[in-house]
Amino acid sequence: YKQIFQPPATESGLDCAERRYAWLTRCLNDFDKRHADRFPKAWHVSCSLCELFCHLTRQHLVEVLGECHHKQDPNLPSQLVKVLRKSIEFENKMAIRFQKEFEDLGSDEEGAARATGLLSLEFPEALGDDPA
Repeated sequence: YKQIFQPPATESGLDCAERRYAWLTRCLNDFDKRHADRFPKAWHVSCSLCELFCHLTRQHLVEVLGECHHKQDPNLPSQLVKVLRKSIEFENKMAIRFQKEFEDLGSDEEGAARATGLLSLEFPEALGDDPA
């Protein structure tokens, strides 16, 4: 993942955010098919993988957004809105997936809460805005 998407790689830009999310979706599907049965379900390995992915992606996007401050790109505002929307879509999809996983196990833990806001909450901070 880092070899492909970590800044300053060519695939690290805002225009490649959707590719990042597709990459994780493929990895999680592969994990579910080939490796999930090797771990106790209570470990929530796929959820942990998703959290790690989100933390790395957040770091990468904050770095990329920080570099955007120095560019005079007229497409930047629309690109930021698109990335934010895609990030929220991705978070919602993961929240649904992991909430179902936690409910199926009868866990009190909130699977949705673990996925919500991991990416999108960084946008105001990275842009220098105060979300409060």
